Amino acid sequence: MASPVSDKSQVSCADAANVLCGIVAKRSESAYVAAFGSDVGPVVCTKNDTVLAIANKVRAADTKGWSTNAHLCVRWLAAKNIKPDRVIILSDMQCWNDSSYGSNLADEWQSFKKSNRDTWIHCVHLNGYGDNPIKSGGDKVNLVSGFSEKVVTMLLQAEGSVLEDSVPTVEQIRNGWALK
Repeated sequence: MASPVSDKSQVSCADAANVLCGIVAKRSESAYVAAFGSDVGPVVCTKNDTVLAIANKVRAADTKGWSTNAHLCVRWLAAKNIKPDRVIILSDMQCWNDSSYGSNLADEWQSFKKSNRDTWIHCVHLNGYGDNPIKSGGDKVNLVSGFSEKVVTMLLQAEGSVLEDSVPTVEQIRNGWALK
């Protein structure tokens, strides 16, 4: 996650993921936030937290290392009996069907979906551009390769629900959230 989101950027995948996490958490009615590495690091945030405060909390989460165990987030949701309307996984590499860590996100998701049929999962491969290493994962599975200011809009479009003001501009973040 230390690598940049593109060859022409100085923004790391981690920074992009953390800020996107903050934006989504601020826009959500009820958000559960967790970072992942070798383990899951749950993040406690409130509506009073700014986007940047949430991003900093995600950055500081104790994930017990740097592995890409995204499947543990889904396992964590199931263990806590959390039934979200959507799950967004932000990573710098393919983790949908990679079983390098003993399990993979696709298998964990299929198990989770048995009792959460209406839940969407969006997997964003942050530094992939036109080289999406993963294929469609099935019903209510959105696999996205690449990062831009339109990524949140793309996620909502996959669900068929885009609101005009669903994605804040940088200026809205500065004026409305970052300074509160």
